[in-house]
Amino acid sequence: MTGMLRKIGLLAMLAALYGVLSRWSGGPLLLGEYKEVVIPALMLAVGAVALWGFRFRAMGFYGGLALLTASVSRLKVLNGQPYRWAELAGALSFASLVAAGLLLWLWFFSPERPASDVWSLGMDRKRSAADWSRRIARGAGYLTAGLLFCWLLLPWGYYSASHALLTPDLILTVFQTNPGEAASFLRDQGPLRWGTLILGILVCAGFVIHELRRLSREGREGGRKLAAALLVGVVAYSAVLVPRVPDFYALDLGLDVRKSLDTFRQYREGKAKRMAKLEELRNSGLSIAPGEGGIYVLVIGESATRDHWSLYGYGRPTTPWAEQLASAPGTVWFPRAYANYTHTVPSLSYALSAKNQYNDVGVEEAYSLLEVAKAAGYRTYWLSNQLRYGLWDTPVSAMASTADEQVWINGNVGGTTATQAYDGELVRHLEKLDLEQNSLVVVHLMGSHATYNDRCPGDRAVFTDDAGENSVDAYDNSIRYTDEVLRDIYGTVSSRKDFRALVYFSDHGEDAEGGRRHESSKFIWTMARIPMVVALSPSFLKQRPETVKALEMNRNRGWTNDLVYNLMTDLMGIQGAPLQEDRFDAASPGYGIPEDRLSTLHGKRKISEDVPRNAAFAERW
Repeated sequence: MTGMLRKIGLLAMLAALYGVLSRWSGGPLLLGEYKEVVIPALMLAVGAVALWGFRFRAMGFYGGLALLTASVSRLKVLNGQPYRWAELAGALSFASLVAAGLLLWLWFFSPERPASDVWSLGMDRKRSAADWSRRIARGAGYLTAGLLFCWLLLPWGYYSASHALLTPDLILTVFQTNPGEAASFLRDQGPLRWGTLILGILVCAGFVIHELRRLSREGREGGRKLAAALLVGVVAYSAVLVPRVPDFYALDLGLDVRKSLDTFRQYREGKAKRMAKLEELRNSGLSIAPGEGGIYVLVIGESATRDHWSLYGYGRPTTPWAEQLASAPGTVWFPRAYANYTHTVPSLSYALSAKNQYNDVGVEEAYSLLEVAKAAGYRTYWLSNQLRYGLWDTPVSAMASTADEQVWINGNVGGTTATQAYDGELVRHLEKLDLEQNSLVVVHLMGSHATYNDRCPGDRAVFTDDAGENSVDAYDNSIRYTDEVLRDIYGTVSSRKDFRALVYFSDHGEDAEGGRRHESSKFIWTMARIPMVVALSPSFLKQRPETVKALEMNRNRGWTNDLVYNLMTDLMGIQGAPLQEDRFDAASPGYGIPEDRLSTLHGKRKISEDVPRNAAFAERW
């Protein structure tokens, strides 16, 4: 009688699950074009539940996993994005296969009788090595199930806290930053809310593990023939049908993260190969053109949006020195400059290499600006107030490691967002450098990175109406302080005889008013609007008037910061630079990316969609 009730319960659960999923998909789920992958997966899952005698814990595990996997895919609808029913078919196929595999795994390593009949509760009976092996194998199964539920619950938790989709780059931020920065982010977003969600996810995963342990301790019921048939079925499905299972949100999330981490690793490992190719290029003409060379400074801002630069029309006097510089001969600033991405590592991985949104070069194959400059004959320097190490080595840190001289003034390693010095300290170190005649100096500021109050000395604050650590006043003070730092950097290098040019751009913008910072999942245009300024020396103006003319001609055109490599190799007079194309070079008369191709978020949003915040100012220029 009990067995019959269990079977009826399973049929009722499957019918309810089918009804919910069919409603979500807007049609008969099993009759769609993916029925060849959905139906076999369902049969494997039902067989695995039968292997456990149709026990409610086995049914609950499968039903819960299927419903949760499918519901995660439905988050796209809640976020206003289009939804394909194929994603639901993929989610159900995945959940059914995984449930079948885990239930089958636990069956193989569970006792044939209830655990209380096999082992006493005391220690009077020794367990064999085989017993311990089975326990370890079951533990691996429990852990896998718990981690799987954590992964599937994470998008729901993030959506509940932020009302936005969890994206791969947000997960990658954990690998690209340090625990202190992650803790700072969670604190600013509401520690109680995030703490409750994380605790809830862990409790749910713990409950799943607890129920699977109880299921296993009850002893298995099914026969070995059914188990063998299911094992063959799972293996055959994995080999033949898995490639045909359509993608779905939860799986794509994990695969995209893994792909990016693999790209990071490949970039590091490809350094020697790229340098060998550059040596070959140097033998065939990669060099500083005759009469060129000199001292070039590239300053990278952090989280600076041009919407808060008075140079670009902002109502507060946040950049008085930049405004003064802009009126000087040889200064060209770009009113329509944008970030290629709204997170530092993907943005700078493109900006400081030959990779951009408009070519087909892989990041791991793209030469970095420092590698090319060094091979051509420049001595390279990297000065930074950013943390040197995060939880994962990235292309940006790999690029920095190629510099001939490196100065890292933020000695904290992976533990805090607090800096040991303000950006002004970088000027002191810049003054001490014995720059050679041909030098490239990259200065990476902490700029306006949250927490904003930490970026400006208290005695230099100008806007003091709101004392909040991440207030608009605090953000504007960080912009104002960056303006002072740029003034001091320019004053230091422009006095050198061989100074040729200073270029400043920000990695991405920031939403200080709305508190979204620069999360791509909550994208608004202020996150992508960045300042971009080129200051040329009198000697450069005299020697290369055609380049100055081209910059002036192109300044009002759209520009994204993944084109820095092309701009800098041109300004620095590097001939034979690999992957240098005039159409990507704002210092060339041939610059010309069609307006409908200019993009941010690595091609996901078109610059033509943007309506500038300071519309009257944009119209003027």
